[in-house]
Amino acid sequence: MSLVENLQLDAVNVNKTSYDDVLYAGHSYIHSHPNTLSTIARLRGLKSAPLQNCRVLELGCASGENLIPMAEHLPDAEFVGIDLSVRQIERGHTYIERTGVKNVDLRQMDILDVDESLGDFDYILAHGIYSWVPPLVRDQLLAVCRERLRPQGVAYVSYNTFPGWHFFQIARNMMLYRIRNLVDPRERAKIARQFIEQMADFVKPENGDFSVFPNLYRGFIQTYHSFLTQSALRQDAHFLHDELEEFNDPVYFHQFAAHAANHDLQYLGDANFSSMMAFNLPRDAAQMLQSIAADRIEMEQYLDFLRNRSFRHTLLCHRSAQLSHQINMDDLGDFYVASNFKVDDDADLLDSSVVKFSDGGAASIATNHPVSKVAFDVIRRSWPTFYQINELLSFAYASMRELSDNAFHPDALSAEQRKVDRKVLTTNLLKAYATSDNLLRLFYERPRMVSTISEFPQASEWTRLQARYSEVVTNSFHYRVQLDPLTRFLLIRLDGTRRLIDLLQEVMDGPMADDLWSVEPSSENPSEMDAETRLTIVSAGINDRMNWICQSALLVA
Repeated sequence: MSLVENLQLDAVNVNKTSYDDVLYAGHSYIHSHPNTLSTIARLRGLKSAPLQNCRVLELGCASGENLIPMAEHLPDAEFVGIDLSVRQIERGHTYIERTGVKNVDLRQMDILDVDESLGDFDYILAHGIYSWVPPLVRDQLLAVCRERLRPQGVAYVSYNTFPGWHFFQIARNMMLYRIRNLVDPRERAKIARQFIEQMADFVKPENGDFSVFPNLYRGFIQTYHSFLTQSALRQDAHFLHDELEEFNDPVYFHQFAAHAANHDLQYLGDANFSSMMAFNLPRDAAQMLQSIAADRIEMEQYLDFLRNRSFRHTLLCHRSAQLSHQINMDDLGDFYVASNFKVDDDADLLDSSVVKFSDGGAASIATNHPVSKVAFDVIRRSWPTFYQINELLSFAYASMRELSDNAFHPDALSAEQRKVDRKVLTTNLLKAYATSDNLLRLFYERPRMVSTISEFPQASEWTRLQARYSEVVTNSFHYRVQLDPLTRFLLIRLDGTRRLIDLLQEVMDGPMADDLWSVEPSSENPSEMDAETRLTIVSAGINDRMNWICQSALLVA
């Protein structure tokens, strides 16, 4: 073994110590879920494995916070996770014991030691590993994907990218210099934060212009300071392991694609589907990129340049896999969609006026197609229910008949008109998904979830365990959900043995009795409120929270 390789292996041991000293706070990552991977693969014509009995390997699994909720909702699939940190794997075993999940196997193992003994996998996940390990391990990561991935398998690899990470790299290098003589991890995080805060204060306009390109530099420092205080990096574990870790080597996308090609892997797509789309750019920009890009790799790289992209969720498959350059719209009918669209209450759905449906933020889609408008309305009113696209047209027609007081007759439509309506509706659904997966969720397989509140409502073991220690939990889609205190109190108790009346009593005997929460209606004086009124208001609040829990896809059968 060469001196360089010995130095790289020593660096791996340093990483082991750092992750054991400060445990990484793991999360669920929707872009790494097999259903997301399968969905993108199917859109590109790759017949990925069904989720029911699939095998999933996660490299760098931390304590299983990403794998365990997957395993709960896919009990017949098999999940294997490896991580270098002994303490993180031990914590993961505690999670598994407390939740009773049987189909997760977490092992303390070095990526360099992965071999055929683990078997083959349909999906391989590597979130937050590639940029944070030495070159030898990066190379082995892709080698594992090549050797352990089944013929129709999909690998997910996330990493930091240029040009966007040039911005972060400036701040990182400044902080590393400031803490170069410090050893204690918590002290390093504290002093690095203080340094950025001081820098942001020093470059304020009122202090004058004393730097080169003062406005640009001022904006950079203050923007990074804001990012540091408002993002997940507020936690020391994320800050230390993401920003201040010894290795953090971003690459340009074309460099990553070339590295993957050296391992006989090809670019399948991005787990964030909308990031691959040029249609939401200014028309001139999209036309320019299409005129200069020779292939998909170049197009993706130019898109990264234009968007100043700093992070990617890249999907890979074997070079031998046959991919389609265009989405088969007929095949799209087998996919499932759901959305919590926001739309004006007075929008006319039955005429040819343009109506805009949004996610409540910047993402939106506008259409004047009555069938699409009504279908979008059906979806939003049924949230979080998933509809198969092939079935949605019939639901839309039925709703149109009801909205028109039977003036609309689906049976009178010609086969040609139905074909046109199906094509336009499918195109609009795909456009909504391509705009943002927050605007419309699209999966190849229907997520396992409950869309109604039963007599004895139940949340998953993992979700209830999370709620005991965190304000953020994982829902049935694998998205993260933020909880308020009352919702958290209720969610912990949704073990399938309590009715709503039981929850009401626990709230009254607990937080209300302990004055942790108060009832303060605008029309009442709380000190003079009778017990019955107080109980009615609290009951209404619990019902509201339970509806929110249901709509947030946090209930299971």
